[in-house]
Amino acid sequence: DAAHEVPAASSGPIGDVLVAGLVATLAPGADAEATHRLARRLDGLIARHFDDPDFGPPAAARLAAVSVRSVHACLAREGTSFMARLTEYRLQRARQRLLSSTGARCTVAQAAAACGFRSAEHFSRRFHERFGMPPSAVLYSAVATVASPVTNTSE
Repeated sequence: DAAHEVPAASSGPIGDVLVAGLVATLAPGADAEATHRLARRLDGLIARHFDDPDFGPPAAARLAAVSVRSVHACLAREGTSFMARLTEYRLQRARQRLLSSTGARCTVAQAAAACGFRSAEHFSRRFHERFGMPPSAVLYSAVATVASPVTNTSE
């Protein structure tokens, strides 16, 4: 029926915005649910690909079968950005790696590279900003904990 056909002018970026606005107006809960589902899908992709220094919004969009604009818009609705989410995940994983290190098996540069950072210097700056201490301090505290055995003082 001609009344339900979408005019050709509504296809493309402007049409996408118009349709998204109409959907959000008519079914706001559906839009929120779709945003939540896409955000969870993006979180899963980050968890699987965080170690790839080339992983970013274009790769995530391709793997999630959505546009890069959709990736950015989805996470903006959640008050964050793709790169902020990816960086936080990488920093948390690097911190876990440093804390579980026994010293000889992991360096700061190795932890940075294993978690997708191209530069150990950049990683160190971001780590210090996030956790309030340099990654080397976390690594040394982990090594010190392993190196100093707990003594039993109850005897």
